[in-house]
Amino acid sequence: MTEQLQLLGGLEIGVQSAPKSKPNPDLDNDGEREQVWDVMKDGDWYTFAQVQRLVKIRFDRFYSEASISARIRDFRKGAYGGYKVERALASPEFAPRFYKYRIVRPQ
Repeated sequence: MTEQLQLLGGLEIGVQSAPKSKPNPDLDNDGEREQVWDVMKDGDWYTFAQVQRLVKIRFDRFYSEASISARIRDFRKGAYGGYKVERALASPEFAPRFYKYRIVRPQ
């Protein structure tokens, strides 16, 4: 699907929009989701940096905090378990926007 956009000065360009797709639970980003799950499945609280460090220790793999955040969000989706992901301030007096996360199994 191509849409025409008119820019300042009257120049028109064609913009190709990406096709919409559903998430594929079989795709695991090279095991990343499984590795993040292995760290967080115990239900304890973890910061992104802690998950990052434990994945490195257990699997000798490095993932960015943004990537770990995306995998944690995946666990909320029905295709990946529909878990509740809780967030809390890790250290309010030290860093007011520094969070920790845990996965809670649905009841």
